[in-house]
Amino acid sequence: VDDHSGGPPFKVSVEA
Repeated sequence: VDDHSGGPPFKVSVEA
């Protein structure tokens, strides 16, 4: 999923 933690727009495992 897209990182919504204020990080880069890469498909990573967001913890939110």
